[in-house]
Amino acid sequence: MRNKSRLEELGFVWDHTEFEWSERIFPALECFYLLKGHCRVPKAFVVPSDEKWPTPSWGLRLGKIVSGIRSSDCYSTQVSRDKARLEKLGFVWKVVDFEWSECILPALEAFHQLQGHCCVTRSFVVPSEPSWPKNAHGLKLGIAVDNIRKRASYFDQIARAMNSLEAIAFDSKIAVSKWKNRVEPILVTFKQLHGHRNVPRDFVVPLTPPWREKDWGIQLGKLEPI
Repeated sequence: MRNKSRLEELGFVWDHTEFEWSERIFPALECFYLLKGHCRVPKAFVVPSDEKWPTPSWGLRLGKIVSGIRSSDCYSTQVSRDKARLEKLGFVWKVVDFEWSECILPALEAFHQLQGHCCVTRSFVVPSEPSWPKNAHGLKLGIAVDNIRKRASYFDQIARAMNSLEAIAFDSKIAVSKWKNRVEPILVTFKQLHGHRNVPRDFVVPLTPPWREKDWGIQLGKLEPI
């Protein structure tokens, strides 16, 4: 015990992961939020050696760490414990969900409100003006829509937002490749359970087995192929 006390006086680190999180990573996230107003850390971001930032965090590859937290459960113990604190900083758990719900969908709704339709040209970029959602300023909305149509980008988000898209008359037909890979398996399950494929328009995939968890909440009855 005496030796332990002496080691602690010297700043000996017993748990390296906890030290990294509490002394370097979380303070860097807090500082990023204070300086940027959000916590959407780019993957390439490295904490600068600047007095505005906590000295222990200088040189920290914060963007890479955040990416690891999202995709591979890095620092899972600390993240689980401090989840509420992270959410206060606006930590983005899934970038694609954020892009859809906070940028693309609000931009489409604003476009419809201002233009009276949802035929977005490929070259259209959201203006940095008060009439447009702040998070969407500078968004290449035309390219995003083009990718939705040709590549079925944001399929998981779109398939759960059909009511919102119908309200703005957005053409949300699903690209053939995505239909085969994602929608067909859902239809197979539907037929196994109901004996046919005549899906009611108001049918939503239940949040229970035997439906695949990744399909829960999809508004299957409103999906159409191109």
